[in-house]
Amino acid sequence: ALKELAFQVENALAAGARREAAWRVAGLYVIVDPQFTRGRDVIEVARAALLGGASAIQLRDKVHDKGDQLPVARKLLEVCREHGASFIVNDHADLAAACGAHGLHVGQHDLPIAEARRVLYPTQFLGTSNALLQEAEASAQQQADYIAVGAMYSTDSKGNTRPAGIQGLRQV
Repeated sequence: ALKELAFQVENALAAGARREAAWRVAGLYVIVDPQFTRGRDVIEVARAALLGGASAIQLRDKVHDKGDQLPVARKLLEVCREHGASFIVNDHADLAAACGAHGLHVGQHDLPIAEARRVLYPTQFLGTSNALLQEAEASAQQQADYIAVGAMYSTDSKGNTRPAGIQGLRQV
């Protein structure tokens, strides 16, 4: 019984730390993607965004293998720590755990929240993309630490997304 109580206390403390860290994404949240930096180094783009006031940087890389992304992710984490910002990995729970990212961001067709949590450390937060009120409600029920709404408008940077628009943001 004592061991179970200790486990419950540890989980409660980790959940509190996760939620506290997730609050840092409430400001300017910048996604760096090597496909869309026009040849600029993602670390330098992230550094400029942080100097400009970004509170969170997300690495989204759909091109490189995870082993090649790992050193970049570690450097982005270091740069984010220097600026008191959160570092978030897109899609890959294993990469987020391996580099020690503050959090993981998943879309509606990525690894489900419960399964992603099994890979992450208890202190790593998890957020979701949502375009519809129903998606945001489901994310909240599954205990996402933060809910992102978007894309706000049509975008060429991601082909399989629907714009949420201003009305969708208001609903969520």
